[in-house]
Amino acid sequence: MSILVFALLLAVSSGPPESSSVQAFVGVTVVPMDEPRSLADRTVIVRDGRIEAILDAATPIPADAVRIDGKGKYLMPGLIDCYSHVDGTPHLVPYVASGVTTVKDSPAPIEHLGLRDRVARGELIGPTIRCSSTDLDGEPEYPTVEAITDPNRVEPIVAEIARLGYDGLMVYSGLSRNVYLKLVEAANRHDLPITGHVSPCGEIATLANGSQRSVENLVGFIDFETGAMPFAEGAARTVARMLRDGRVYCVPTLTVHKVRAAHDAEPRATSPEFRFFPESMRAGVAESGLSAAERYRYGDARRLVQIFHEEGVVVLLGTDAG
Repeated sequence: MSILVFALLLAVSSGPPESSSVQAFVGVTVVPMDEPRSLADRTVIVRDGRIEAILDAATPIPADAVRIDGKGKYLMPGLIDCYSHVDGTPHLVPYVASGVTTVKDSPAPIEHLGLRDRVARGELIGPTIRCSSTDLDGEPEYPTVEAITDPNRVEPIVAEIARLGYDGLMVYSGLSRNVYLKLVEAANRHDLPITGHVSPCGEIATLANGSQRSVENLVGFIDFETGAMPFAEGAARTVARMLRDGRVYCVPTLTVHKVRAAHDAEPRATSPEFRFFPESMRAGVAESGLSAAERYRYGDARRLVQIFHEEGVVVLLGTDAG
């Protein structure tokens, strides 16, 4: 059976079983997501974190199983947020409550390695966290950026990232070509995947030559001051095919672009998910990210993602939350 962790808030709220590693979700409607369908009134048996069986609700459950009443609720594979910024422990439960059971934290400050490990040990309720390194870029644009302009600094920096136990490298778009190529070599030596923005200097051929796993935010593909693609549609299709053939995935984070471009905080300020955040954080969540909204343009982003999809690029879902 699938080893996907199933997300159900009911299961989270009931807490971990104390005397059994077997759970039975009874009377639940399963959304398997292998095709557009749902399976009503099923019993799902989970043993040691693995899905053992999906049965008719009338089938007797194992004697050692913890029974969880799922009547009137839906059970689905956990969602993966492929690009996000985990803002500490208060943000962990909202992910799980929204069905997100895995999240890529990019970039992850060093203390988030501890959060990742505490969730893995069952000490905190939260999604499985994959931690990408601090941003690697040519200029210290943000406090989280590790500026690298000298190719000779690359190996010791990547070696330290690997020693600390990060799951991958996060690159920004200001790296020089020489530094980027050294990063690729070092990442391969230390078995660390590279994700992030288009780098170096928009050289898609270099990026798509097996050096980077994914590109996020459409940075380098869309000018967010004008909303325009920097190339004609024919060239966009050529770029898409290069990404496809290089097996580079795209995480466009369209929702955050749309909200910023609309200059509208209302969808976040009234979101029912706010009840999962501490009251002290709610105003900050509603207002965050709006400082650049006056000059932010969404424009061709949706069309470019459509072109990527039509040309066979794997498009992954990420929120840019945080």
